[in-house]
Amino acid sequence: MDKMKIPKNKLVQFNLTGSAELLQPTMFKEGDSYCCILGADPQQGIMGCGGTPEEALKEWDANLQKHLKSATKDDQIVRYVKDLIAAKPKEIIPQEPEVIPPHVQEFYDQFYSSRNKASKKNK
Repeated sequence: MDKMKIPKNKLVQFNLTGSAELLQPTMFKEGDSYCCILGADPQQGIMGCGGTPEEALKEWDANLQKHLKSATKDDQIVRYVKDLIAAKPKEIIPQEPEVIPPHVQEFYDQFYSSRNKASKKNK
C-alpha cells in the first residue's frame, strides 16, 4: 500500500498499540493537530486527527473500524489488512481473550477467521 508523502520534520514517533501496531499508520503533526494516516491520501486511506497523538490514534482507529465494517472484500484497505495478517505468524494473536480489548479482538476475528478458512481448504 502506498504511503502518504510527509516531510520528515513533520513525522512524529509514537508508541502504536492494537490494530495500529500491526498496520503501522504514519503519525505526523500539521499545525496544532496530530494526524494518523494509513494510505496515500485521506480520501482513499484511513485518517484520524486530534489535539494529541492519543486523540489522533483513537479517531484513526474508529475510522478504520467504520471503514472495515462497510468495505467490500475488494477494498484496498481490506486487502492490505488481510495480506498483513496472512504474513504474520499465528503468535501475533494473543492467547488470552480476556485481556484483549474488545475492538482489537473484533479486528482480529474479522480477518483472522478468513485466514483459517483458507488454510483449511488448502489441506
